[in-house]
Amino acid sequence: MRISKISLLFCLVFFTISISGCAPPRTAYRPPPSPPPNAPTATANVREISRVTHDPAPEYWPRTSPDGTKLLFNTHDRTKKGNEGLSIVLIEIGKAGRKLIAGPYATFPAWYPDGEKIIYKYLKMKKPILVRSPIGGVGMTFISPSALGDADSQPDVSHDGKKIALQTKLGDSYHISTVNADGSNFTIYTEGYSPRWNKDDTKITFDRAVGEKSQCFIFDIFSGQVTQLTTGDSDNFFPVWSPDGSWIAFISNRDGKYHIYAMKSDGSQVTQLTTGGSREYFHSWSSDGFIYFTSDAGAQSAQPDSPWQWNYSDIWRLKPILAD
Repeated sequence: MRISKISLLFCLVFFTISISGCAPPRTAYRPPPSPPPNAPTATANVREISRVTHDPAPEYWPRTSPDGTKLLFNTHDRTKKGNEGLSIVLIEIGKAGRKLIAGPYATFPAWYPDGEKIIYKYLKMKKPILVRSPIGGVGMTFISPSALGDADSQPDVSHDGKKIALQTKLGDSYHISTVNADGSNFTIYTEGYSPRWNKDDTKITFDRAVGEKSQCFIFDIFSGQVTQLTTGDSDNFFPVWSPDGSWIAFISNRDGKYHIYAMKSDGSQVTQLTTGGSREYFHSWSSDGFIYFTSDAGAQSAQPDSPWQWNYSDIWRLKPILAD
C-alpha cells in the first residue's frame, strides 16, 4: 500500500509533538556550590589575620580570658549523637596543647573576671541550665537549683563578677535577662539574643528581629532605655563591645556573605573587617585588641547555611585598624 507524502508528514509531526509533550522539562545545569577559600579575606581595615586552631572537628564560640592569654572554645564531635558531642576546650594562646575543661553536653562558655572560673550551658538536664566550673579543678556548680527559663543560654558575666546576663526562652520568645552570681534576683528585661556587658556593667548589647531582619541594640540596665544601632535590609547581629567600650563588632550579610564589621558605640562609622567567600561568626574582642572569631575557611566542601550545622570550622583572629 502506498502512503502519500502528506500523510507521512502528518504522522511525523504528530509523533514529534506527542514525544515532546511527554518529555520532562529541561532545567539549566547548576554546578554545586564551591567550597570556601583556605583563609578569610581581610579588608584594608585589618592589620593582621591568622589561624588559631586547626582540627577536623568544628571549633567555634571563642572567648578569651580577661588577661588575653587563654582561649576557651567549643568543639563538636559529629561522630556522637546530638549534644553528647559538645565539649569546651582551653588553650594557652601561642602555645601547643589543649585541655578539655567541660563536656560532654557543654557549650557557650564565658569567663569570670578572676580568670579562674567559667560559666557555660549544660545540656544533660531536662532543661538547659547554667553551671560554673573551676579552670584548674573538677566538678560543676549550678547557678540556680533549676533552669531559670525554658532555654537558658549564652551567659556573660559582668566585669565586677556580681551579675550574669543571659538569653532564655519564655513561651515562644527569647528574652535578655540577668541573675545575680549566686542565682538570686532573676530579672527579665526585653526580647532578644546574645547579651554582652560593656566595660562598666551599665549597658548590654543584644540583637533581635525587626520585621524579617535581625538588628543590633543597646539596653541601658538602669534607665531601661533600648537604642537600636543598625537598620536596613541585611541581617545585623551578635554585637560585642571592644575592651574600652568605644566600638562594637557585629556580624552582617550586607555584602552577600556573613562577615565581621565594627561600628562606634553610637552606631556610626560602620567598618568592614572581613570579606570574600568564607563566612565568619561568633566573635570575641580580647583585652589585647584582637578579635577572635569562627570561620568556615578551609573547608573542603560547601558548608550548610547555618553555622550550627557546619562540619568544619576553625578559630581565627584579626587585629582591626579603627579610627578614633
